[in-house]
This record gives sequence, C-alpha cells and structure tokens, in this order.
Amino acid sequence: MKDENTKSNLKYNLSVLLTTDEEVGGYSGLCYLTDLGQVKGDYMLCMDGFSDDVVIGSNGIITWEIVVRGKSAHSGSSFLGVNAVERSIAVMEELMKLKKVIQARKSSIPASSALEALGKKNLIPILNITMINGGIKENIVPDKCVLRGDRRVIPDESMEDAMAEIERTLKPLDVEFDLKFFPGYPPMHVNPDHKWVTEVRESVQKGMGFLPKLSGAQGSLDQAYATEKTRIPTCVYGVGRQLESNIHGLNENARITDLEGFCRFLIDLLEA
Repeated sequence: MKDENTKSNLKYNLSVLLTTDEEVGGYSGLCYLTDLGQVKGDYMLCMDGFSDDVVIGSNGIITWEIVVRGKSAHSGSSFLGVNAVERSIAVMEELMKLKKVIQARKSSIPASSALEALGKKNLIPILNITMINGGIKENIVPDKCVLRGDRRVIPDESMEDAMAEIERTLKPLDVEFDLKFFPGYPPMHVNPDHKWVTEVRESVQKGMGFLPKLSGAQGSLDQAYATEKTRIPTCVYGVGRQLESNIHGLNENARITDLEGFCRFLIDLLEA
C-alpha cells in the first residue's frame, strides 16, 4: 500500500484512456468518450504509433463500397444475362487511373524516416481496392459484384472532396452500380512547434537513445477524432518499426529493446 504521506513525483495529473476497438471501424471507444465530454486535459499522448519517429500527423480514412449490378442467366446462354463481374472491370480500371492521380500528390507533412528510406519524402494520399466478391457458381452469370476498398486522406485534403472525387470519376461509366462511403477517422495535423511536441521528443531521446524525427503516419488513428473535437495538443509515439514489425501481417513483432526504451521514455516524460 502507498504511504499517505508519500507525495507523487508525477509532473502531471494523469488520466489513462484504454480502448480496444480502434481497428474495428470509424467510431471507436475513444471517439465515444470524446463525444461524452470525458476526454479532458492539457496534453494527450497516443501510444498507437511506432518507434521510428514522433508522429504529429496522420491520414484520415474513408471506406467505400461499390455494388455493380447485372442480370443472372445460364452461362451457356450468357448473352441473355449481364455479367456483373465483367462489368466491374470498367469500374476498377477507372479507379486505378484515379489511384495514379491521387498518389502523385503529397502532403506538407514529412513521411516517416522509415518510408523516407524508400524514397517517400512526404505523407501521401492512397486509394486502394482491397476486396472483391462476385458470383455463386461457375455456370451462373453473376448478377452482382461487390468491390470494397479505402481512401487515405492527407491533412491537406478534405474528406468531403475525397469522396466527391471518386463519385465524379465513376459517374460517366455506362455501368449500373451503387456507391456508398463510410467516413472513418479524420486526418490529423499538430503544430510541430508546440512545447508538448518538444517535450515528448526530448523524452524519447532520453529513453530510446536518439532524437526522433517529427513525421506523419500513413495509417489512420482514432486519436485524430479526439484531437479534432477537443483541440488538445497531441503527440503519437509507440512501439514497433515500420519496415520490420510486419504491421497487420503474420508474425507481427516488436523489439524487446524498444519496449524497454519505451518504458524509460514514459518515466522521463511523466516524472517531475
């Protein structure tokens, strides 16, 4: 038990927010607590980052779904039907053309040091086709094909413009389809000159043994929602290496030395 006469050596009145559903969708427990007015404070540290840099910006995310319509028929007389899978090719071709246009853009926020090593100097927007589902049997012309993917939105763009751009691109197609958007976490950008950013960066140097670069994250964070709503100055720093931790893949991993250094970082940041 703690002695009642023992004074805390923390420099901050600390609140800890633990939510487990950040990866589930566009409205996590942190978003819910934010809308309840429970997220308060002078500064925020999000630990859903990586060890390479201190993150001061991130991409927003929009999930999209396109349902291409057709007409079922026996495959032996496929001319009596309309093949939704084949029709979806035109949709995908237009999306791939748009992908090149989108990914030629760049943000004012620098890319992470790991991605900089791959020639990426700035945070970039992304358009992905990640799922396709169509047909029920080889000898049946499919009457529906569902395409899904996401659009990563840099802080220099708006979520609304990103959705409108996809709509404009697909509208001229002579294809029957339904397009839906599911806006998720917004993009985030924090003032790199804020004193909180400087303090976090200096503590990382003491804990990890190097002065981290300030950069943006290609992924999306529910922290961005809380930061946008509360305007609380935010930094993001976590455990894991972008090019070696195999994030969202098999054998996802983190260095033990990074875990140890992260503990030293937190102690330095919090102790008076």
